[in-house]
Amino acid sequence: MSKVFTVRNRKDSGQGSLRDAIAQAQSGDTIKFASRLRNKTIKLTSGQLEVDKDLIIDGKNATGLTISGNNRYRVIDVINDSEFTLKNLIIANGKTRNVGRDGAGAGIRTANRSTLTVVNTTFENNHANGQGGGAIKAGFRSNSTVINSKFEGNSTSANDQSGKSERGGGAISAGSAAFLTVVDSEFSNNTGRNGGAINTLWTNLKVENSTFTDNTSRSSGGAIYTDGASEKINDKLPIGGKIEILNSRFEGNEGVGAGGALYLYVYGSDEVIVEDSTIIDNQVVKNAKGTSLGGGLRHGNGKLILRNTTFAYNQSESQGGGLWIGEASPVTIDNSIFYGNRAETADGKSGLGGAMTLANGSNTTKITNTTVANNYAGFKGGAFWGGGLNVKLKNTLVADNYAHNGGKDWNTSHHTGKVFSDGGGNFQSNDPNPDDRTITKNAILLDPELGAFTDNGDAVQTAPIPGNPKVTGGATLAPTAGGNSLSNNELQLVAAVADQTTDVDEPLSFDGNNQDTTPAQNDSILITEGEPELINLDDQTSSVSAKFFNIESDAGFNNSVGFYAVENEQGDVKDKVTGELISPDEAGYAEAALAQQVVGDMNRNTGIFEAEFQPGTILAPYIIANGTTEEWLETNPNNQRLGYADPTAYFAYLGANPDGKDHVRLLGENKFGFEDLFGGGDLDHDDITFEVDLTVA
Repeated sequence: MSKVFTVRNRKDSGQGSLRDAIAQAQSGDTIKFASRLRNKTIKLTSGQLEVDKDLIIDGKNATGLTISGNNRYRVIDVINDSEFTLKNLIIANGKTRNVGRDGAGAGIRTANRSTLTVVNTTFENNHANGQGGGAIKAGFRSNSTVINSKFEGNSTSANDQSGKSERGGGAISAGSAAFLTVVDSEFSNNTGRNGGAINTLWTNLKVENSTFTDNTSRSSGGAIYTDGASEKINDKLPIGGKIEILNSRFEGNEGVGAGGALYLYVYGSDEVIVEDSTIIDNQVVKNAKGTSLGGGLRHGNGKLILRNTTFAYNQSESQGGGLWIGEASPVTIDNSIFYGNRAETADGKSGLGGAMTLANGSNTTKITNTTVANNYAGFKGGAFWGGGLNVKLKNTLVADNYAHNGGKDWNTSHHTGKVFSDGGGNFQSNDPNPDDRTITKNAILLDPELGAFTDNGDAVQTAPIPGNPKVTGGATLAPTAGGNSLSNNELQLVAAVADQTTDVDEPLSFDGNNQDTTPAQNDSILITEGEPELINLDDQTSSVSAKFFNIESDAGFNNSVGFYAVENEQGDVKDKVTGELISPDEAGYAEAALAQQVVGDMNRNTGIFEAEFQPGTILAPYIIANGTTEEWLETNPNNQRLGYADPTAYFAYLGANPDGKDHVRLLGENKFGFEDLFGGGDLDHDDITFEVDLTVA
C-alpha cells in the first residue's frame, strides 16, 4: 500500500525535511507539504536531492513553495529508470559546475529510460554549466511530459568535455531516442546554445498550446532546436518520428546563424508538422561565417507540413525572412500567412527571399490557399527566392512585396526570382511593378486592395482580407470559435488546504464490498479506498438508490464517465454474444465492458443523475477521454492509442487500459476521480470528478 509523507519544515535535512521524506519513501509513495510552507523556500545546503524510486512530489497544499538549489547545487537528480512526478512547485536557482552530462540539468536531471511528468510547476533562474537543460535534462530513451508549467530565465553554458556541446537547450534538453511532450506551458527569457528554450536529439517532440517569448540562442534555434525525431538503428536512417508544433506562439526569439525561433532538422522518414501557430517578430543574425537563414523557421532534410500558420515581421540578415527550407525536404504549405517579413543586411543592400527561401532542390513544394504580402528583401525575391517548376502554387495571393535590388534602379524580382508551376487560382498585385516576373505563368494581375494584418496576440491569426471581389485566392485563416486560444494558458496555482496532522499520512484501506462498514441511520452505503475502485452491492439484499452529483471537470477534454456491471471483483465481464467471461487483460474487454453499461456517459453538464441498482451487483467505473461511448465505438472500439485527442476508454483495472496506467481513484468517501491523458497524465485524478450517495431502499 502506498503512503503519503508530509514535509513539515524548510530544513535541508533531518526529521520533517524534504530530504528525509525522500529517503523514507518507498516506490509508489507520494510526498506532500504542510500548508504552513506556503510561499516559503526550502534551500539546499548539503547537495542535490536524489530520487531512486517511483515517486510523486506534490506542492498543492503549499502554494508558492520554492525548492532552491541555492545557486550551488542541482535541485533534483533522478538517478535510475524511475517514474518521477513533480507538481505544483517552484524549482529555482539550481546550478551545476561540471561539464558534459555531469553538469547538465540544473533543475532536474533524469536517468536513462526514466519517466518524468511535470505539472503546474515553475522553473526559474536555473543554470547548467554542462550539456544543457538549465531547467531539465532528460536522459537517453526517456519519456518526459511537461504540462501547464512555466520556464523563466533558465540558461546553460553548454560546456562539454572538449569545447561546446550541441545539446545546449536553455530550459530543456532531451535525448537521444527519447519522447518529449510539452502542453499548455510558457517559456520566456531562457538562454541556450542550439535552442534557447528546448533542444532535442533523435527525439519525438510534441509542443502544443504553448508560448515561447524572448528566448535567445547563441547558435541556431532561438526557441527550439531539433536534430532528428527518432532513433538511429545500427547507424542506419532513423526509424521515423515526428516533430509537432501545434497551436503555439513564438514571439521575440533570437537565433544566430539559422532559425530565429525554430531550427527543425530531421532525417529519413521523420516528419515535421507546424499547425495552428504564430511565428512573429523573431530574428536570426549572422554567425561568424556570415550565415543567417530563416528569421522564423529554418527547416531541413525531411518532410514539412505547414498548415494554418502565420509568419509575420520576422527578420533574417541574409536569406528567408520568414522561412528557409533546405536539403531533401518535400514541403506542403496550406492556408497560411506570410506578412511583413524581411531579409536584409545591415546596409540594406543584400538579402534574398523576404517571405521564404526555397533551397530544397528538386523536392516537391506545394503552396495552397496562402497569402504572401508586404514582405521585403534587400536584394531580390521580396516574397520568394529559389525553387522552380518543382514549386506549385494554387489559390494563392502574392501582394505588395518589395525587393530593394541592392539600391539599384532595376525594379525587378519583387515577388519572385523564378516562375513556379501553376495550379490555378493565383493572384499577384500590380505593385510595385506590373511588368515584373509573375509567380506563375497564368497568375492574374490586379490590385487586390488587401487589408492590413493585425496581430491578435494568439496562436491562430485572422488573414488580411482583399477588398477586390475578383480575388478568390489567399488564406482564409481565422480562429475557431472557442478554440485556438492561448488566453487561458496562464499558470494556475492551486489553493492551499488545511495542514495535515501527522508526519506520515497512510491511505486508509477498506474492503470494497463494505463488509466492515455498518450502514448509518439513513441506511447509506459508504465507499472508501480500495483496489480496484468499485460500487460493490454483492452483500445487499434490497435495491439501492444512487444519486450522482458534483460532476465537475476543468479539463481541456470533454470527458464522459459511468459504470458497467462486472461479474466479480477481478473485473471479468460477460460477452453478450457468446456468454463467455472476458478478463481485463484480454482482447475485446473494453467493448464487452461498455456493452454492460449501467450508468452511462455522465459529463460536466449532467447536473444531478439518479439511478436504482439491484442487490448483488458489482459496478466498475470507466472514463471515455474526450468523447462519448458512441463516439468511441465509432472511432476506437479496439481501444488503442490513436491521436492525442481521439476518444480512449480507461478502466479501474490496469490490464484493460491501453497504457497500463491507473486512471481511476477514490479521492475520499464516495468520491471518484479520473485521469484523461494517455500515460497517466499528471496523476492527480481530477480531470473529471463526481460524488455518489447510495441509499438502501
